[in-house]
Amino acid sequence: MAGISPSTPVTAETLLEILRSAVAEHRLGRGAEASARYRQVLALEPSVADAWHLLGLLASDAGRAGIATLLVGRAITLDERAVLYRFNLGNVLNSAGRIEDAAVALERVIDRQPDHEPSVRNLGGILARLAFNPEAVRRSRRRWGTSDDATFHAKDEYRRAHSGPGYLLIRGWGCGFWGEVAHAAIQLALADIMGRAPLVYWGSEFHYRCPGFENAWDAYFEPVSETSQATLSSGTQDYFPKHWTAANLWTSRVKPMQQSPPLNPYGLIALPGLNRTESIVVADGYVEMSDVLPWAAPRHPLFGSSADKAFRMMLQQRIRLKPAIQVRIDALARGIVTGSPVMAVHFRAQNDHKSGESLERAAVHPENYFADIDLFLRSNPDGRVLLITDVETAVDEFRMRLGGRLIVLPRQRVAHGSQFDIGLDHSRNLYSLALEVIEDVYLAARCDAFLGDGASGVSCTIAALKDWPEGRIKLLRRNVFLERRAGRP
Repeated sequence: MAGISPSTPVTAETLLEILRSAVAEHRLGRGAEASARYRQVLALEPSVADAWHLLGLLASDAGRAGIATLLVGRAITLDERAVLYRFNLGNVLNSAGRIEDAAVALERVIDRQPDHEPSVRNLGGILARLAFNPEAVRRSRRRWGTSDDATFHAKDEYRRAHSGPGYLLIRGWGCGFWGEVAHAAIQLALADIMGRAPLVYWGSEFHYRCPGFENAWDAYFEPVSETSQATLSSGTQDYFPKHWTAANLWTSRVKPMQQSPPLNPYGLIALPGLNRTESIVVADGYVEMSDVLPWAAPRHPLFGSSADKAFRMMLQQRIRLKPAIQVRIDALARGIVTGSPVMAVHFRAQNDHKSGESLERAAVHPENYFADIDLFLRSNPDGRVLLITDVETAVDEFRMRLGGRLIVLPRQRVAHGSQFDIGLDHSRNLYSLALEVIEDVYLAARCDAFLGDGASGVSCTIAALKDWPEGRIKLLRRNVFLERRAGRP
């Protein structure tokens, strides 16, 4: 190819051959050789958009984000319809730290091709990052046409005015029980922000299924709205992201009872569903409450709300136990949390995975609890301690320390804390396990004080279930529901 002279006729086949050779070099990691061939193509025919696009990607790989943006932008001017160019422009801008511009580029891709799943995925991550920049959020609202006195964003407002509220389908994402409940609580807040009626559907991706229930949510909690599966399956609906249809809406892309990794690797967060006109948005990926709340429109009730307040609101007002479960908890409470003061204590199994999930990247041990327990018991001479734990050896340690002042309910437990997470052990009856941990959490919230572990969904849910008086609650590790995104740019 190097022998082609300016006088040699340039045919489409010649250009294609050079371009293919350049792409081959690119894939082999030979950036200099690939760049030379892309430039050769452009010297022969400057209107080859693919060459500008691929040369831009090479520049991005080399850390030359500014040049990469110009090169990919040139490809877009040559072919306005090319979704791939706009998608990669978004990626290049994101890599360059121009995340607002990246969001715009990806929004344009999705407007042109709503089924472009990589753009939906990347835009979701970018919107979660932008949530920590109030000025960027305000500029995004203005770009969307959201007025300063609006309760909902412009397209959400239009949808509500012309075709009804629309819906948010909240799918499970394959984690532990209280992680699933937290996911539901966060998506309920997002549904309110979108002005959509929610439906929680826990299908085959949900670990704690109950025989006889197609939707496992219905085994534990009351419906979160009047929305039904039949409503969402109507042939008149359209869906976002676009890979969802009436035919696959109740299926899952996660293998049933998948154990490792214990979450949905295909899930998409629902933030890109903000300011969309589709009837139904589906959420099957996890996003933090702190990533969602900043996107409330200025007059929305959740505007300016803290994550702590929003969690408490959703858990107290929107997530309601089935009456039979509530009756069981009431009966247990009458025998445990009446009379003398009770401190609930939660100690969960410690293993490397859970320590890595904690914000401190460190474990806790039973002895870390004893000073606070002793202080409670000195202040309450007739006080008792309700121990919530999934570890048999922890029961032994707390009993040796507390004797007859310890309350322990019969529960499924692992022998020692280094074992695999009991909540993902499918050799057990996970429905029964879920009922046990529901009872534990709601009983603990009725106690006079609580000492827990902020790296655990159990403790974080107990903390959110009521407005604890000052000095009556302590988490030995930071609350992952509230602080997982702390300090994020």
